[in-house]
Amino acid sequence: PSYIDATPPTTPVVTDDGLYTVNATQLHAVWTSSDPESGIAEYQYAIGTTVGGTNVVGWTSTGTTASVTKTGLALASGTTYYFTVKAKNGAGTWGTAGNSDGITVDTSAPTAPAVVTDNGQFTSSTTQLHASWTASSDLESGILRYEYAIGTTAGGTNVVGWTANGTNLSVTKTGLTLTNGTTYYFTVRAVNNAGLTGTAGNSDGITVDISVPAAPVVTDDGTYTINATQLHATWSTQSGIAEYQYAIGTTSGGTNVVGWTSTGTTAYVTKTGLALTSGTTYYFTVKAKNGAGTWGAAGNSDGIKVDTSAPTTPVVTDDGATTTNFTQLHATWTSSDPESGIAEYQYAIGTTSGGTNVVTWTLTGTTASVTKTGLALT
Repeated sequence: PSYIDATPPTTPVVTDDGLYTVNATQLHAVWTSSDPESGIAEYQYAIGTTVGGTNVVGWTSTGTTASVTKTGLALASGTTYYFTVKAKNGAGTWGTAGNSDGITVDTSAPTAPAVVTDNGQFTSSTTQLHASWTASSDLESGILRYEYAIGTTAGGTNVVGWTANGTNLSVTKTGLTLTNGTTYYFTVRAVNNAGLTGTAGNSDGITVDISVPAAPVVTDDGTYTINATQLHATWSTQSGIAEYQYAIGTTSGGTNVVGWTSTGTTAYVTKTGLALTSGTTYYFTVKAKNGAGTWGAAGNSDGIKVDTSAPTTPVVTDDGATTTNFTQLHATWTSSDPESGIAEYQYAIGTTSGGTNVVTWTLTGTTASVTKTGLALT
């Protein structure tokens, strides 16, 4: 019997291997088409850089095979290639061609993240680390995801193996068991949409420091000062300190005169512009912060008292109006200083009130009397 087939085959539905391929020498496609009357007698395909194009591979028969793997190509990275397929039925009629949606060749891996940054030089956490990084680039297929790892060496993965992080440019990894004194490094790499993995970038490392700085030993300028506008102190130094802060108060540990003030890493301060009260004792308090941001206990000076008033004028008493001794004189005196007390007396002897022509200024320590012998009095 004879059959009349006046309709062409259906337009092939053509499917390539996705959006991207890393193979620059081969392309693959499958398709479906039908002809209910006389069936499919032949397929032909072509490949081009535009929809329907034939500039890469001209029309080529696959017989009745509904797929093709075309090898030996010289494809350009970044270029999209399209399959076009047409079907011929048993009556010799060609149908309308169908096209794939295109597949882009990507043979280059993403760039490495240029900068991977952790949270500084030190951390006080033993359970958590954080890092951020600059975006990688991939001109052909774009970035599919980032992967990170953590190790105790740059590029190491011994703490956390490679872990997908989506397209996020930062991660906070919790639930860790970190060791005090150990430095940890983030390593980050990008994977493009073609499945290629780029070169990794590394952080410069962050060291776990859970130790607390010792309390500084604080030294002011002694027991007393005559300066009512300035105080000075120094304190002991220690390694790994990121910042010192000091305060001044009228009690040990007080901050009522000068609140907490940073000196950076300088282990001394001269504070000017003060309005200090004579007779009052002032205390420096100093604390230290390590590189991990942990503040230690504060240390205090033993206090310095302001004394801006001189001792009272001594009341001096000799041994009467006259003496028969030509080789010796004796005197006593009284004086006081409510703020700092008497540290030293000096006396002189002269033939006029206030004169020093017989005995020049001579120390008696804190003794409030003197018997001067060996004189040659007239």
